[in-house]
Amino acid sequence: MDPTTEMTSLGGHPTDGVPDLIAGNQDNGTTPAYDDDYDLEYAWFLYYLERHLTIAIYAITISLGTIGNLIVVYTIWRCRHLHTVMYTLIASLCMADLIMLCLVLPWKLNISLVYGHFPYGDFMCRAPTYLHMLSAVSSVLHLTAISLERCYAVKFPLRSRTVLTVGNAYKIVTFVWIAAVLSSIPSFFQVGTRTYVDDKGPFDVCQLVWTKTGNRAYALYQFFLVFGVPMVLITGAYAFIMHTLCTRRVPSESTKSGAVAMSQSRKYQAGSARNGSMSGSVYVANGTQKLNHKSAKNKEAEIRQMTTMIMLIVVMFIICWGPLLSFTIVKRFELVDIFENRWHITDMVFNLMSFLNSAINPIVYALVSASFRQSCIWALKVCCKSRKVRRRPSGVSKATTVSRVGLSHTGGSTVTDNVSVSSACAADKV
Repeated sequence: MDPTTEMTSLGGHPTDGVPDLIAGNQDNGTTPAYDDDYDLEYAWFLYYLERHLTIAIYAITISLGTIGNLIVVYTIWRCRHLHTVMYTLIASLCMADLIMLCLVLPWKLNISLVYGHFPYGDFMCRAPTYLHMLSAVSSVLHLTAISLERCYAVKFPLRSRTVLTVGNAYKIVTFVWIAAVLSSIPSFFQVGTRTYVDDKGPFDVCQLVWTKTGNRAYALYQFFLVFGVPMVLITGAYAFIMHTLCTRRVPSESTKSGAVAMSQSRKYQAGSARNGSMSGSVYVANGTQKLNHKSAKNKEAEIRQMTTMIMLIVVMFIICWGPLLSFTIVKRFELVDIFENRWHITDMVFNLMSFLNSAINPIVYALVSASFRQSCIWALKVCCKSRKVRRRPSGVSKATTVSRVGLSHTGGSTVTDNVSVSSACAADKV
């Protein structure tokens, strides 16, 4: 990751808007030679094309990404059934994406409009670089925490109900942000402003200030912190999850649920015999048997869907950040000449891919998870429409109630079970 790509380009040669690739680079003393006016015009054409495309992509990414992540955060806050460990971590992940979209990218967009002198001061040179690194580290730590949470929930489904609580989720989020803040501190000192003088007078440049050895060491640090170690943990977690899901059998109607149903049927038969009646015992056996089997299948399907969604988010992170982190190492070890057109364009594309990752995640949530998509629709209706919608959430399926009838000591009927099967939003906050 090279968050100073646009800013360091300001230090090449401040010639009233002429970019480094055309005007030359002061640091290495090279000046591109063009055979004729056609080559120079073509170079300017590529420069303006690159500039306007970059601005357009930045603007689209900021707009769509900010709206999408805000919708996700609002939906999780609004729907009580989403107040779980995984969705709490997803909401915090959205905040990391919003740091990138609302603080880093607008600054990058501003920098892309200016070449030459850097008039914003030393702090404004360092802060965006730090926030860029903070967003990346926070994102990957959240993905790692979500993966480990999913792994624990699949391995210990009963114990996870008491361990994986919302209160513990807040502790995990706090730990993740503290770790991200501390591990990103070196990026704040990697860049800074330097003053140069040319025939027009002094000018400030925002650039890398460490030695080559320091920059190479930090490039390796970034790669292993943001990519290497987290991806090993995430891959191991999902390999275990997929193995468990593929080998675990859903209780069938003829096994576990059938045994439970028959056990409860015998209890009701005994009670009915004492009261001189056998009514309802067969219904209890069949109803409980079908309910248990359906509930197990629904739970298994939900776990698979959530696991697929998080795996897809991880894959998108690898695609968007892996090339940039790898290419940064290549640049720091000077394996390519970054001032060549092809490598400059490659670097620009990889940076844009890393920014797009912050806007892609909300799309993944909506496309993969049907229940979350329904929750988003309901939350937006609650936000935008009348109180009637708040009282009767549209798109929310009615709770399926299964009543089990028995006989009380006085002969009257009693309802023993009320089971809610599905709901897009379990309850609304008015």
